[in-house]
Formats: sequence, structure tokens, C-alpha cells
Amino acid sequence: MPLNSGYTPSGAAKIYYEEVGTGRPVLFCHAGVTDRRMWDPQFDNPVLGHRYIRSDMRGFGNSEWVAEAYRSHADILAVIEHLDLDDVVLVGCSMGGKAAMEVTVAAPERISGLVVIGAGEPGWEPPDGGYRPPQWDNLDPLWEAEDWDRLTEIDAEVWVVGVGRTRAETSDGVFQKVIEMDRTPIMTELDRDDYLGWMEPPIAERLDEISVPSLVVVGQYDLPDIVEGTDRLAKRISDQSRVVIADAAHLPSFEQPDAFNPLLESFLGSF
Repeated sequence: MPLNSGYTPSGAAKIYYEEVGTGRPVLFCHAGVTDRRMWDPQFDNPVLGHRYIRSDMRGFGNSEWVAEAYRSHADILAVIEHLDLDDVVLVGCSMGGKAAMEVTVAAPERISGLVVIGAGEPGWEPPDGGYRPPQWDNLDPLWEAEDWDRLTEIDAEVWVVGVGRTRAETSDGVFQKVIEMDRTPIMTELDRDDYLGWMEPPIAERLDEISVPSLVVVGQYDLPDIVEGTDRLAKRISDQSRVVIADAAHLPSFEQPDAFNPLLESFLGSF
């Protein structure tokens, strides 16, 4: 199915987007180690009667990095307003999941549903300090050397392999594709961290404002803090139980689309 594409301004940036299909809009927001292409398995099989839209956040994919103060949810809203979308179902993974929650609160009149993948309850911190992947020790020399190859490989080890399984138990195709998608954003990550802001008051204080139908999803092998955090989030914003997708880590929609796509279709058909 052919894709339509374009750019929309947001501040000094130009945000790239793609769309396919017709009907109720479903807007996909990617994770921080990927770009819009993490949604390829969904865009290859859009649900009939729905218009799928995905964008690259600034500094990812085809959206160039612009050094200015920005908020990810504002960039997503710029796409929504540019395409004049209403009755939007948001699907966000990880960083994109938090941004999707913010959009839901910032523009409730435009949003009709929310799917959050691999993003826990904002503001919650594990009482024991949480789990720290061993790969995150001694990263400073890699950043100083601009060793993008090793840094992207570490990201894939943490977010694709996850906790409780080995790389040999994962798809090498998924592993390598995440490294490919991660290459562009990792080179601007430190700069982006200096400019990125979040909504005020923070979403952690505004979850009770989310009243649309919501679904929370997590991969079986995601980081323990995220697994627990998604359970807490589901209890805060959804009348449905959190769904755990087997044989997946942080990107279950990309790693196990045969499990995720029917789940999404069922959710879209429920309201």
C-alpha cells in the first residue's frame, strides 16, 4: 500500500511524517532508540477503516535536529494540527508513550484512544533504586570517543535482548534494524537532552485527566522497572489489564507483530 509523506513545521524544525489508509486516524509515536520505521509491521497491515500516521521526532530518521528548546508532545501536536486530525488514537512506545500521554492531556478534544507500550507510570521510582543494566557501566569513554558502533550495539543489547534471555534467543534482523535506526539519534542524544522539555504541570501529576479508552502493553523481557511500572500505569489510566507480550523486550510491536497487531485491531474495534 503506497505511503503519502510530508513535513510539518514545529518551531524551527521540520517534522517528517508518513500516512497510509483512510478512516479514523491512528498516530504512532516511536521509541527513543528507533524511528518511524519501528512501525513497519503495522504499516504493512493497517486495520481496515483506519488511517495510519507515523512521524520522526526531531533528531530521528528524516526529521533533522534543530538546537532549540522543544517538547516532543508539541512536535506531535504540530503533526495533528497540520493534518487537521480529530478522533485520533495514539500509539506510543517508551519515550513515544510518555509523549502520547502528554498529547492526550494537552489536547483531549482531539484524542479518542491511547495505547502505551513499554512506558511505566510517570514519576514512579522503584523503592530499591531500580535495575541498572550492566552495559551502562563505564559508558563515558565510549561517548568521549564517539564510538557510535558500540553505543548503538549496547542500546540493542539493553532494549532488544532485555533481561532474562540471551542475544541468541532474539531475532538478528530486529537487532540489526534497531542499530540502524539508532545510529542517527545517538549522535545528537546529549545535545537533545540539553534542550528537551516536558509539559508543565508534569504528566505525573495529571494522569487522572486521561479518560479515553486506554491499553498498556509491555514485553516479557523488558527491564524489571518498566514491567512493574506498566502494571502501575494500567491501574491508573485503564479499565483493562496490562497485556504482557511473550518473547519480546522493549519493542514488542516490532519484535512480535503477530501478537501485537491483533491486539491493536481488537482495541481499535472496541470503541
